[in-house]
Amino acid sequence: MNKKKVLYITPHLSTGGLPEYLWKKIQLLNDRYDIYVIEYNNLSGNAFLVQKNQIIDFLTRDKVFTLSSNKNEIFNYINKINPSIIHMEEFPELFMDDDIAHKLYNTDYHIIETSHTSIFNSSQKRYLPDKFIFPSPYQLKLHKTLDVPKSLAEFPIEFMERPNRTETLQEIGLDPDYKHIVMVGLFTEGKNQKEIFDIAHSFKQYKVQFHFVGNQAGNFKNYWKPLMDSKSDNCIIHGERLDVDKFYSACDLFYFSSTYELCPLVIKEGIGWGIPIMMYNLHTYCGMYDKVDGLHFIDNLHQVDKVNMIKEILNIKSDLTTDYTIPNPKITNNKNLKFSIITPCYNVEKYLDETAKSVLSQTYQNWEWVLTDDWSSDNTKQKIEELLKKDSRIVYKQQEHKMEMWNNPQRFADGDIIVTLDSDDCLLPKTLEVYNRMYNKFSDVTCIHSDCNWYNKTFDKGNFSKSSLVNYKDSNSMLDMMRNVIEKNNYLEGVYNCFGHARSFRNIDGMEFLNVRGSNDAIQVLTTEEMGRHLFLNRTMYNYRLGDQSLSRGKSYNMVRNWKQIISDFDERRKDVTLNNPTHIQYYDIVREHLYPFLFSPLNDDNDGKNISCINFNLDDSKYLISDVYFDHNIMFDVIDESVDYYFVILSENKDFDIYNRQLEKSNVLYYLNKSFTKDVNGLFEYIKSNINIPYSFYRLGDYHIGIQAGGK
Repeated sequence: MNKKKVLYITPHLSTGGLPEYLWKKIQLLNDRYDIYVIEYNNLSGNAFLVQKNQIIDFLTRDKVFTLSSNKNEIFNYINKINPSIIHMEEFPELFMDDDIAHKLYNTDYHIIETSHTSIFNSSQKRYLPDKFIFPSPYQLKLHKTLDVPKSLAEFPIEFMERPNRTETLQEIGLDPDYKHIVMVGLFTEGKNQKEIFDIAHSFKQYKVQFHFVGNQAGNFKNYWKPLMDSKSDNCIIHGERLDVDKFYSACDLFYFSSTYELCPLVIKEGIGWGIPIMMYNLHTYCGMYDKVDGLHFIDNLHQVDKVNMIKEILNIKSDLTTDYTIPNPKITNNKNLKFSIITPCYNVEKYLDETAKSVLSQTYQNWEWVLTDDWSSDNTKQKIEELLKKDSRIVYKQQEHKMEMWNNPQRFADGDIIVTLDSDDCLLPKTLEVYNRMYNKFSDVTCIHSDCNWYNKTFDKGNFSKSSLVNYKDSNSMLDMMRNVIEKNNYLEGVYNCFGHARSFRNIDGMEFLNVRGSNDAIQVLTTEEMGRHLFLNRTMYNYRLGDQSLSRGKSYNMVRNWKQIISDFDERRKDVTLNNPTHIQYYDIVREHLYPFLFSPLNDDNDGKNISCINFNLDDSKYLISDVYFDHNIMFDVIDESVDYYFVILSENKDFDIYNRQLEKSNVLYYLNKSFTKDVNGLFEYIKSNINIPYSFYRLGDYHIGIQAGGK
């Protein structure tokens, strides 16, 4: 019995998803139909012919035709074949000349259309077939208004038995001792291979290789050429392959990074071979993969989260617990240390001028400000270019991949000391001057950090939120402090207040930090305390903006999850190593609570030295510690006269301070007085003294609150 003739007209047969889908259909239907193929455009010449050659070998050369520039010859082939069905493998509006399509759709042939695009609008349809056969339920919804019969023909998943991993890897030339991650697809922006290239940098120290199967067409060279120029050695390009199934069947993970798809066969092929798959769960999939085992969705995940997901899937031992040698810091006596202020920038064009002003206003001048653009989508890069012209100490350095500078700032620093500055925050004027003095005073310190003030979106006094106080009470090291926070379930305060701000550390040869989403501060402090001691300075050195750019904003639950893993990893890492260093310097602890009223004061924004009187401090022999922290001001005690610029007053005799208690009314709260608030300082002080035992009272003068409450009894 003669089989019906089916003629497929396809836009092209260059290697890719559409020809692969057509090739699969031909194999399935060949027993039932006499199949012919016309390739409308030869896009790749004699290259990228994997599926084309497969189709030709299967059907024979006399059933596969490629049109020349004279597209009218299509009708000669159609008349010669005389098919029962003409099956358009794509909407003709997307590839066929109008005069050819018009003539074809005015014949008596029975025409069926398939499409492989998710963005074609039904209103653009000019030629209607006798029937649509769509490969995706998304297209049924997308084109429901077209008054043409429609059916769904989804490609089935064929489940295969995975072969011996070692033997199959050796067949395709891969080392079985490595973990292997594969991506299959044409190199295009939509396929998004760049994401995997960036992630591959985080696996340089592991036995992990990333394999890319798919062609690099000339019309997409602007996309793939920069990737090739900067790729790391663990990225291997295979081009077109006839043995893609061997990659599915033997590799350890299929990372399908594509962000623009309809119903890609590669996902179904991967599922069929039982390989774990990381992929975006695109809306065009209509939820078809929601309950499929072995799929790991990466929508809305940050790069570091994806790195951690790969490690979990492949059972890769944590970076933190691998064998390592602690670098030995070489401390040089240099009274004029050079500071490298490190600022990666992402979508901060509206904030960067203010951040720059805080750097340029530093009273200490030996610094460089290192900037990079973290692939912003606004005008941040142009704003950086403007800043580079303002001062030769402002420099730009290019990252190999996103957030490299954020996670490992020391790779970009030429200075003795590194200071991390978020691109929407500000240093206070004396930050570097104070840090230079402290690093010279304490030669065994490798890390210094401080308090900061939090503001809602702008650094206006009316937008002041609170002062962030580092919570290392009852902790010998930063690792102990993290453990205490977790054990006490004090997540909200603990997560945000553990590591202070204006974090700085010595630029130690051989020092590297690991990438942990939302916890780069934890990794930096814990790593540096293995090489020396850390100092927390109870002095406000930083203004922090509560805005949309903060990685940590609203993510405390993620931080706590990461912390638990970090604590476990560092415990494991340190168990066989003797560390004499992980202790904080407690030099200023005795005056820690007494320094509390200074934190809120406008004194922190003053460039000039001021006369300060500390009232009711009762420190006796420890007074010099207050003077040491505020060495740049004239500190006096219990002095009341017209020379005083600021009064800092303790409003209670009770010395049992607890600045960590979130219930403010139960704490002894200390505040500053500025002489500009009143002409009668003596009278004000007498009033405070006479009411010192009244709890929970407001002390108001004019429009200023100068004390919130006294007491604590």
